[in-house]
This record gives sequence, structure tokens and C-alpha cells, in this order.
Amino acid sequence: MKKTLIVVLTLWLAVALVSTAAGYQVRIGGRVSTDAVYSLRSGSSYLGWAATRDIRQPDLTTFNVQVSDGALQFLFFSDDRRTGAHISFSLTAGPAHGATAVVLTYMYAWYSFGNCRMDIGHKDNMFAASKYAPYGALGFQQLPGGSGGFVEFGKLYSGRFTQIGFYYNLPQWSFMVALGQAGAATANNPAWRNNQNVLVFNTRFPRLDLAVEYRGRTFSVCPGLSVYLAEWEGMEGTSLQDDRVLAFALALPFRLVFGDFGLTGEVSYSRNWRTAGMINVFKGGLWWGGANDNLDRIKAADTEVYGVCLGLFYRVGRATFWLSGGWEMSQNGSSDANGSWRHGQ
Repeated sequence: MKKTLIVVLTLWLAVALVSTAAGYQVRIGGRVSTDAVYSLRSGSSYLGWAATRDIRQPDLTTFNVQVSDGALQFLFFSDDRRTGAHISFSLTAGPAHGATAVVLTYMYAWYSFGNCRMDIGHKDNMFAASKYAPYGALGFQQLPGGSGGFVEFGKLYSGRFTQIGFYYNLPQWSFMVALGQAGAATANNPAWRNNQNVLVFNTRFPRLDLAVEYRGRTFSVCPGLSVYLAEWEGMEGTSLQDDRVLAFALALPFRLVFGDFGLTGEVSYSRNWRTAGMINVFKGGLWWGGANDNLDRIKAADTEVYGVCLGLFYRVGRATFWLSGGWEMSQNGSSDANGSWRHGQ
């Protein structure tokens, strides 16, 4: 990874030096956030194997100092800023004496003309944008799911994925339409562990994202829609109850600011939609099959997810204090049972 990073940086600097003379500029920036986190988790009890005895866990106390967020980014743009490119690396520190992970998070180019702009490459977009997320970076690695920005705690996020986006920008309004490949799912049902080729997935249509944003002095809002359609194709001898799955999400992010006080949040509804760029659009979004089903009959039921999040903030000089919370509920209509547990629960 270090060699790869050195090669990339060397090539980038070489291009930068050559292009600067042709009327282009290069900017290099970085960011490092360090958290000191103290947490106390109360011990819980649960039944041991075969329900023979109760097991009591002790209270768990942790105090960690950790690098929660780091980034290194390169911007390459013309003097008039009509064309350019953005490459960004995420830097995550490993455990004590461990390695640092380097991940390429952004790699796209843009071209502007008039009030229009085209983005082509790997990035996120206006749909369920992260800038409307309540602040949740402090200690986010300690939270269930390990996600910051309240993702999976009531906040949807478009995810970063390869796309072609078209934007029309006015002083207070922006309109966006983006096309991208969400990716095919894999057969993750435990009943298929010995036969992963029961289904294959056709993705005849790309993912479609639509969003419109209004930016006012005190109020901003950015409603959006994301849609993705995939088709199941069964192997010979496999009968399908449903051969087409529609995944979509509706999000309404908003922000209110009154002087030093403000709030930001989002209300969302989705069906079979996952946050992480929908790389695996069905994993966790759909339940199909079950322990009581035959392998030659595949069943599916849509999963609906409702989410709400809200963050209140107050600014004092260069400091900002946050109080944030989120709520998320999912439900599935499947009645298939796996032992005493039902998918719909």
C-alpha cells in the first residue's frame, strides 16, 4: 500500500508540475481528528448453552485516545475552475503499533458550463447528503455499526459510488440527476451455503438519484429520491416467486439556523435500500427463503425502513456544542420461520 501511495503521489505531482504552466492549479490539503473517549457499558445477563444457567457479564469500562478521522486530498483545477479533478484518501490509524489503512474515497472529474456542471467518477452526491447529518463523529468507532454521521441511526447517506451526475445551479437552488451502477447482490441466505448459484442478478438499469436543494439564510432543504431495479434469474429447475426487486429511498434533509443556534436532521422512508452505495442491495434489505423452504422455491418479501434523526447545535466563538439523536425501524412482511425466530421481527 505504501508503494502504491508513493507511486500515485509521484505521478500526481508530476502531472501537477506539467499542468501548472498550462493555466492549472493544484491544492493539497489534509485533516486529522483525534478523540478521547470514555465509556461505561453496564453488564448484562443472558442464557448459556442449552439454557442451563444465567451468565452475567461484568461492567465494561474503556478509555481510548484514537484517531477518528483523517484525510489527504488533492484538487486539480483550471484558473476559471470550469474543469478539474478531485482525489482524496481516507487515513485510519490502526491499533497500537499497528498499520495505518489508506483508502481511496474520492476520484472524480468535473466540467462546468454556464449554470451547469457534470461530475464523472467515484463520489457521493446531493441525495441524502452528509452535510445534513447531525454531528456524530465523536467516538463513532465505538458505536454499533461503526458508522459516523448517524448513518444507520436514522440518517440515510447516498454512499460513494461511480456515477455520472448532472447539476443545474442557481444562487439559492440546485437540481441534480445522477446515474450510477449500484452493483449486483450475492446470495447470502444461509440455506444456500452449499449452492451459491441458485440465483444470478441482472442489473439492466442503472441506479437513478434525483434531488433538488433550496438554500436560504435560515432554512435549507434537499428532498431526494434514489431508485434501483434488479432482476433475479434462476438456474435451470429453480422456480421463482418473484423475479424483480425494486429498491428505492425517499429522504427529506433540512437545516434551520437562527443566529448561533440551529438544528439539522432528516426524515426518510426506504424499501430494500441500503446505505453503503447499495453495493449489496439485498443484503439486510430483503429476506428470502428460510430453513423451512425447499431450495427449488425462492421467496422474497420487501423490507421497509423508517428513519428520523435530529441534531441541535449552539455556537460559542469557535466552538460548537451538539445534542444529537436518531430513531430507525425496519419491518419485513415475510412469515418464513427459522426456528423460533421470524424474519418479520
